[in-house]
Amino acid sequence: MSRTLNIAVAVCLSGLLLIAVAAMVFYAFVSGLREGWVDVDRDALQQGAAAGKGLRDAECVEQALARLRDSRAGTAGIHSRPWIEACLRSATPTAEFCRDAPRRADREATLRWQGALCEKQGFPARSACGAVADEAQAYCNARASAL
Repeated sequence: MSRTLNIAVAVCLSGLLLIAVAAMVFYAFVSGLREGWVDVDRDALQQGAAAGKGLRDAECVEQALARLRDSRAGTAGIHSRPWIEACLRSATPTAEFCRDAPRRADREATLRWQGALCEKQGFPARSACGAVADEAQAYCNARASAL
């Protein structure tokens, strides 16, 4: 082989090795983050279930939104999902809470309902509040299906 071809092959192989090492480092970093998120979600589930035992379903939503309001973290919306889900599961259901909740298949009505719920609580329609509204709607739809 020519000298130029040898150099090109060596540069390509070095580049591939560098990409492989970078991918392994990235994977190790993301795996470490995931474990931390799993712990946070597990704690949120436990806290939500404990809180829900003494609340009505509407109060779970109010408390979840209060937690969002008090939170300064950018991931608050993500971690509010397991909390509200567990809270609603253990809370006392009320008839009036789910009265106006649309089916999730109706996307337009869903967006209106979730946006109205968030705006009523002082959040922009497209905010971390959407995670709470989405879980509330899933809860209402599950209740309707169980009837």
